[in-house]
Amino acid sequence: MTSPLILAIDQGGQSSRVGVYSAQGELLHCFSASCATTHEMVGDVEYIEQNPVEILKGIQSCLDQVRVALGKDVARISAAGFSGQGSSLLCWNAKTGEALSPVLSWQDIRGQHYLKDISLTHEQAQSRTGLRVSPHYGASKMRWCLENNSQVKHAFDAGSLAVGPIVSYILWHLCGEFSVDPGHAQRTLLWNLHTKDWDENLLQLFKIPREILPKCKYHSSNFGSLVLGEFKIPFRTCARDQGA
Repeated sequence: MTSPLILAIDQGGQSSRVGVYSAQGELLHCFSASCATTHEMVGDVEYIEQNPVEILKGIQSCLDQVRVALGKDVARISAAGFSGQGSSLLCWNAKTGEALSPVLSWQDIRGQHYLKDISLTHEQAQSRTGLRVSPHYGASKMRWCLENNSQVKHAFDAGSLAVGPIVSYILWHLCGEFSVDPGHAQRTLLWNLHTKDWDENLLQLFKIPREILPKCKYHSSNFGSLVLGEFKIPFRTCARDQGA
């Protein structure tokens, strides 16, 4: 058979899955790797985290299993796509790819105290981002990392800091791209619905430097190429889990 195949990566709170589908939507192969979520009380705040290295290795292991299962039929994969956790994020070194923080889960609200000092109403946030103000979204978590994580501070001072949703970290490693789709970008509470880009006023309000954030792209865009054995697969789409 020579009909095209589609590769899909689904990164969730409990596991990462990689599936291969026919052009008709039939699931032909599916491989998964578990990823743990840890809960720890620090003072009166619960830190809810995941290990980014574990997640990345799990996805790479699933991709290796796809390569073995398909053999030369890897050449039939015409495109790849990603679906992932919307509000989970992390910081990493933009030059080496080294993770500088754990993945801060969407459930983690350690940055909630920053919201008390910000003059942003629910109505103002909704008109710009489509979201109400909440510590579950990424902006206050990013602010927390910039002010409390020494490795993150050092990387920022050295001009080598990258911060973004977990999809951006995965794309950086798998495709060499520092980018994000609208669904994941929106969940940072920093993305403007109207301009389809980072909102300068919100960036200033939360004290998030624009240069540390990924490039905003549309859901169906060129997100680089995924190398699988001797083949390069165009990465064509990304979406947040519910949106996907």
